[in-house]
Amino acid sequence: MQAEWRKNMLSFENGTFHIPETGLGEGILSFEFENETVTTESAVWISRGNSWKTELKNGLQVQLQISGDILHASFRNGAQECFLKKIHLDFAAGLDAENYREYTHSRLFLEQASGVKPVGMSTPFFEHNPPSYMVYLLAPRNGGKNLLFAALPPHQGDFLVFQARHESRSLNGKFGLSVTAEEDRSLKAGMEFKLSPVLFRVSEKNPLELLEELGDSYAALRTAPLKDRAVGWNSWDQFHTDISAEDVLETQKRLDAFSGHKVRYYVVDDGWQIAYGAWIPNLKFPADLAEFCRKITAGGGIPGIWTAPLCVDNRYMFPHEWIVSTTDGRFALDITRPEAAEYLHSVYRRLHDAGFRYFKVDFTNRILDVPRCHDMSMGRAGILRRTYEIIRSAIGPESYFLGCCVPYEPAFGLVDAVRTTADIQIYWSAVQINMTSASARWWMHRRLWNNDSDFLVVRGEETSCAEFSNQSPFVPGKYASGPVLTKREAESLALALYMTGGDLMFSDNFLKLNDAGRKILKDTLALPPLNEAARPLDLFSAPAGKMPSVWFAPEAGKAAVFNWGEEPAQFELGPALFGGHRPGDFFWNRKEAERDPDGTLRIVLAPHEAAGIEIL
Repeated sequence: MQAEWRKNMLSFENGTFHIPETGLGEGILSFEFENETVTTESAVWISRGNSWKTELKNGLQVQLQISGDILHASFRNGAQECFLKKIHLDFAAGLDAENYREYTHSRLFLEQASGVKPVGMSTPFFEHNPPSYMVYLLAPRNGGKNLLFAALPPHQGDFLVFQARHESRSLNGKFGLSVTAEEDRSLKAGMEFKLSPVLFRVSEKNPLELLEELGDSYAALRTAPLKDRAVGWNSWDQFHTDISAEDVLETQKRLDAFSGHKVRYYVVDDGWQIAYGAWIPNLKFPADLAEFCRKITAGGGIPGIWTAPLCVDNRYMFPHEWIVSTTDGRFALDITRPEAAEYLHSVYRRLHDAGFRYFKVDFTNRILDVPRCHDMSMGRAGILRRTYEIIRSAIGPESYFLGCCVPYEPAFGLVDAVRTTADIQIYWSAVQINMTSASARWWMHRRLWNNDSDFLVVRGEETSCAEFSNQSPFVPGKYASGPVLTKREAESLALALYMTGGDLMFSDNFLKLNDAGRKILKDTLALPPLNEAARPLDLFSAPAGKMPSVWFAPEAGKAAVFNWGEEPAQFELGPALFGGHRPGDFFWNRKEAERDPDGTLRIVLAPHEAAGIEIL
């Protein structure tokens, strides 16, 4: 029996999906197994209300359900064991590339920036047709219906990927949509599993509002309370692996007095351990880490530590069956082995018992490069989620859990904060790349978790007594190019990080900062914390290749204006931009300005300059 059921904008009829009134063509479902690809185009579907069932030729039973604009799918394998690589839902071309901008979101910060660009075009920060993980939004250039596609909780062990499907190799003209669930899942006989719920939303609302509503949907399903943002110091950016217990304790002593006890967390990054995988201290730290933690705590701080739980330097440190190899010859801990999972739990329990209450968990993405683990039945993303569950159970709900280099979907509900940007560097090009992604992920902050946009670093020739040798010509979009940060650029980075509302972690060698550098830190700490992330008002309207320049935090009544470019720029900031509220005085970098009778503020910013403005 064939039937059609429709509510809102997603429908299913005669084996094909439809998103009416959008221009997208029919959507065809297919399953990519290790040895074959099976489509459902000619399958016989049995329908009941808003659900449909079929069985593939290899015995996999498929059940679909549409609830409003959300697709649910569940599966039961037949008698034959198999390996499911991907599930595809491909919509035929029907949209015009020249009419749309696309919001793309990378799986983790290492892969590329996140933000908005024209469909089919590259910019200094984006490839022509990047995959978008977790969320994808198509916004018409001249108004109309926005198309939002997203993965929703509860996570089911997959990665959902959205990408434009272009008819032309030149990536212009008509395009459709590819929705792919990356499963990498071994299916045992009779095994049942689900697809993470997929949102298909069509709306004429402002695309910024649509993304915030998506964040609200996540927030409604988050069970653990949010923690206050972390304010602290991390050893990595200045010391790298050349860090000792004495360096940390001396920094705490100086920063605590300087900040009036506002800097709370003191985090030892990479360099404290004897090797990846063997998470015990080297000779630069006391053998009993509890002694180190007691000193941090006695000084009024909270001890923090960096780890890379799935990384292993030497496979011979462990039983051979615990270790799996990546495609490029590195090693990873296989937590699908129960004994390896128990070992990982013991590592974090031992660090917790020593007194650490801040855990920076890094490089779990290594498992993405492993062809197979011992048990792939939970899916590759499910292995990551299981890793975070193990860590959370060991460190307890009271500890602050920062996921660094963490794929976003499986981390939800388990971490307190997630890195939203690449590692910062003391170059303006790195600031541009990082703030592109930080501004695009504003909707996650205080909804899914606390956003962490990496460190505030201010050192440069104008702000410190350090020496700088690695400098090169500036190239927009090229990571870590150009001269070191100027004082103006460091001030702009400080304001941008403040406006994200997220974690504020310093990482310079405080002893080497001069008065100008220390003043930036003091001025940043003096600002009242935001309980929201500023909206990038021109995220979808900035010229192609340009970063959003006006960020607005409405609850706090604060706005920031950035000149990311290489020429002086004038900005006109009227009440209409801020919901009818008038720009007031400056709270950061007071500028000469013109004011019109209607409240419009006109300012000129030098290249790489920023200003903060109260909104009345």
